[in-house]
Amino acid sequence: MLSRSVPRYLRDRCTLTTAQMRLVSVFALVLITSISWVARADPVVSVPRIKVLTLDSGRGNEFLAQGSGVLVSKTGIILTARHVIEAVAPGGGAGRIYRIDFGNPDNYSDAGLLGCSTQAVADVCALKIGDKAVADLGGLPLSMLCTSLNGDSIVAYGYPAGNDETLLVAPGRITGGPIGASMRTRSDIRIAPGMSGGAVLRDGYVVALNAGALNIEGTTYENVTYVQPLFRASELIRSVGLDCPSEPPPIAAGPIKVENEIIDVRYSDGDDGPWMIKGFLGPAVVVDGQVQQERCNGALSAPRAAAIYNYRDLTLALACSDSLQLKNLKTGEAAIFPIQHSGSSSWEYSNPIAVGQYIVADHGMKCLHVWKFDWHDVKKSSLKTRVECEAYVTGFDLAPRMGYFLAVGTDDGFFRIHELDDATKIIYEHHFKDVFTGQSQDNRIDDVQFAADFASGYRIAFHSWSNLGFVLDVPNLLTFNLRRFEYRVSTAVIFASSLSADGRWFAVGTSDGGVVVWNVETGAEKVAYFHDDRVYKVGFVGGDFVISTGEDGLVRIVRLSTGQEVDRLEIGGSLRALDTKYNSFLVGQGSFGKTGDPPFFAGKWNVTSSGKIKSPPAAR
Repeated sequence: MLSRSVPRYLRDRCTLTTAQMRLVSVFALVLITSISWVARADPVVSVPRIKVLTLDSGRGNEFLAQGSGVLVSKTGIILTARHVIEAVAPGGGAGRIYRIDFGNPDNYSDAGLLGCSTQAVADVCALKIGDKAVADLGGLPLSMLCTSLNGDSIVAYGYPAGNDETLLVAPGRITGGPIGASMRTRSDIRIAPGMSGGAVLRDGYVVALNAGALNIEGTTYENVTYVQPLFRASELIRSVGLDCPSEPPPIAAGPIKVENEIIDVRYSDGDDGPWMIKGFLGPAVVVDGQVQQERCNGALSAPRAAAIYNYRDLTLALACSDSLQLKNLKTGEAAIFPIQHSGSSSWEYSNPIAVGQYIVADHGMKCLHVWKFDWHDVKKSSLKTRVECEAYVTGFDLAPRMGYFLAVGTDDGFFRIHELDDATKIIYEHHFKDVFTGQSQDNRIDDVQFAADFASGYRIAFHSWSNLGFVLDVPNLLTFNLRRFEYRVSTAVIFASSLSADGRWFAVGTSDGGVVVWNVETGAEKVAYFHDDRVYKVGFVGGDFVISTGEDGLVRIVRLSTGQEVDRLEIGGSLRALDTKYNSFLVGQGSFGKTGDPPFFAGKWNVTSSGKIKSPPAAR
């Protein structure tokens, strides 16, 4: 929504002038109560705040209104809602300043108006800040799709009025068809003044803009909000030199052959497309239209683990025994950051993650290094903090919202949450020494994972090497609610666990081939089925499906709503590596538990809306 009538609970924190704010149309933009929000940092460099000001009239620039937008090109083009641009008076442009920032009001750029859609009455306009301003502000564009929406799960982003630094997200669904010539489409997302024009994402692509809530003759319809699909403004998008396809671009899928057993496959953090294969002894293999192999520089030739970014340029992060090594795969620019190694090392669990601006890696030591990644110049990346542990790290994840927090599990049974700005500050600690069975290999805490789109604080899942999994709710930093989920075979060990992005479902895979999915809120078992051998990985794909891989060489997809298997893929070998993203998955072969001969295979497969697996291109 456009920020016009600021509610009391926001007005107390808001220094903006509101005297000129008034309703502009039958789609009056009003606050919706009972808002379910969660702040995120993933798109914080893609969704700007837009302040509309008058030109200096002798009294200084006067504030008119505030909205949001979305950066869609490296050259600085920003899409926003027409009613944000027009603010108090129709037309926009003349006598107006459009001030752009990404959450820091002291770091801004003024934008020029490129134009507004002439297609029907689409609520879309385009601004431009220039490529230098994009670099100065640290902006990174999101990809667009011009496609119709029908019952889709969506996520809306924007800056509410009075909250200068927090980007908020409202998850929801498309709930109705288009309204009128503008083709605004009904949804159940809950947004607030200031969020109008912000990005609406489906499967990581911008498909619409926030368009407001319904108010007819003073009556507010709380559950009727609107999004403006981009396909109704395709002529505007083309006129500013951008492409907005109706389908995602094709992606190199494989299968890819490698000479070493595969211990990890990973999607890039950022734009869809590139992905990575990590062999046990060999280099990291990056797939981005062509295969690239990258090794550590120095005495150790094989990277122990790796993560991959695809924001401004495709960049590979290698966690080596004595350094973090970054390489921009487009420009060839590289940087090596030495680390001080302490004591013995173990690479059994090492698996760095890339989240937003940060890379987290253990480098095989009893500590974690958190590196701040510079998208513009890899050589300007730096070590942010070091988290000391008394045992080897076996699982960790970083929460990129509401301030950064690091959840860490270790092989002595401890689970802790650290505050990233002060790593010595532990906001939660629990020792799970009392849950282990005689079947466990050690006391390790594994598969630590935040629910990326959880709407009420934090939800974190992990499991012990027993028959127990756990989900921790953190509605605020003073309240903690630990839920316990017990696999019914007490002698089995949970090998893998996964938490759905919305935090609703918790899945485990076990040593006896079992896969179980629970409803986190109720604790009820929703889905249960078996592989023919141990299960190494579980995950969620396509919104309504659980996916699992294991020693039997099968990929199985089961519908959550019915518990019925909808498809399976027989690859063979030990399927030890799995990653999921939206409606696709990566899988790789290892040889743990079986004698395997090279080559080993990894590939990417898409999943249809009905859960069917699409075949990848031929092997290369």
